[in-house]
Amino acid sequence: MQASYGFIETRGFVAAVTAADAMVKAADVELLKFRKVGGALVTIIVKGDLASCQAAVEAGAKAAQKTGLLVSSHIIANPYEDTETQVESKPRGRGRGMCKAQRKRPIAKPRPKPAAPESPVEKILNYLKRKKQGATLKDLAGLLKKSPTEVRVLIKQLMDQGKIEKIQQKYFFNV
Repeated sequence: MQASYGFIETRGFVAAVTAADAMVKAADVELLKFRKVGGALVTIIVKGDLASCQAAVEAGAKAAQKTGLLVSSHIIANPYEDTETQVESKPRGRGRGMCKAQRKRPIAKPRPKPAAPESPVEKILNYLKRKKQGATLKDLAGLLKKSPTEVRVLIKQLMDQGKIEKIQQKYFFNV
């Protein structure tokens, strides 16, 4: 016995469920899948022998017409192997044609948090880590775009903490 396929396309999911229910109750068919086509169109696909598919599609079409949302119906008797492969394969694209339980959504990658702006103290320390030859007060004031007096206060705090040291006129990162 060669299997056949029956198709019903409706506008809206409720009409599709109503049609599918009528189809499986009317004949000995296997409900293969619902495919959400887009634009509220839903296709129901059943599989069985030719007579069962004909009876199921007829019953499903009548049920969908009662809600006024039948778009089309069709039967494929004795399908070619490639047709079977296409009908029973998962649809390609963006997950259409599957219910949410069937659809495997990619796990969202956490977005990196934007880096907080560096404080003036962090800027000084990072600059001195890169400058192995050291930096003068004038260099650090230019880096921070502040007056030398304001920068001296920050340098004093860092020297008191032991993070930087002064040798002659240059400041160095204390390793």
